[in-house]
Amino acid sequence: MITTHVVCIALIFSFETGLYFPYRWQVFWLVVFLVFFSSFGYFFGRLFKPQLNDDIGLFKRFSVRFFGIRPLILSLFGLSLTDFLYSGGFPLFSFFSGSGPTSTNYGMPLIHGLQKAIQFLLFTYVIANRNYFSFSFLMLIVLPFLELSRASLLIYFFIYYNLQSSEKTNRRFNSIFYLTAIVSLGAFFIVFGNTRDNSALTGLVEGADLTVIFFYTYFVSGLSNFSDIILRDEGFVLIYGALNSTTGWYPLYNYGSIYLLTLGAIVIGLISGLLSGEVKARYIPLKAIFSSGLALMFFGNFLFNNAYLFMIIFLFLFSRVWVFSKN
Repeated sequence: MITTHVVCIALIFSFETGLYFPYRWQVFWLVVFLVFFSSFGYFFGRLFKPQLNDDIGLFKRFSVRFFGIRPLILSLFGLSLTDFLYSGGFPLFSFFSGSGPTSTNYGMPLIHGLQKAIQFLLFTYVIANRNYFSFSFLMLIVLPFLELSRASLLIYFFIYYNLQSSEKTNRRFNSIFYLTAIVSLGAFFIVFGNTRDNSALTGLVEGADLTVIFFYTYFVSGLSNFSDIILRDEGFVLIYGALNSTTGWYPLYNYGSIYLLTLGAIVIGLISGLLSGEVKARYIPLKAIFSSGLALMFFGNFLFNNAYLFMIIFLFLFSRVWVFSKN
């Protein structure tokens, strides 16, 4: 979380001709506020973090309590088919044919949110179990391209990173692999971005290429809008109407003003502290999902939307793991 927020600060101060440059100091102090209170909670989370049994080096098999993983596969297939029929096709098809749903209006309301929750849950289990040659993995990889969903690819990356870099999974961090993955993800973002109408981005950073503007607005618009909403206290008023991101912190402020925002930052920091470093094996999928949503708080509402809350509650209640020796 801190890294992405610091990147936002660096970008907004770097582009003097950018749309959000006049708002740089209010964004700076907002980030200081969020980092301070989340760090406060993180300290107590680390302080009260329980001791763990040593199972490093043991193999782990993750599943779902009571009914296993197969119902997730069937549910994802059924929900994706429902979205397809409701929308009259996939956005990828409309990209080539010129007719049909776009990535912004694809899917049935409520059903599409549940579909995304099942998709990310299944991806977490498939990666945690390293089932790279399964039908589930193939379906999960193809789906974001059919839907032209950049958000899915981004969440995939953070889930994968959090699972692979966890000591409890006994896997080594490969810097070259992750550098390649980041570059590939950036390329996909640009390609997918070109499938949308980007005319609203033109000129937001004077003299800059559209690709630079694209990444600038992704990182900066949410925190800029949110800081301005707090200062103006006039309701949901955006700096630039075409960029309506208000970060994942906005629901806390919207429902409970600065007081709930402060409490939320502390609680998020507390949970982050409890899940930092090594965790009990059954909480590894939960840590991957929570950390992925937290990393994206600078832009959109991930931790506090219905799909993400469903995933967190589901993993807390129903995740299970079998631990095996190497022999």
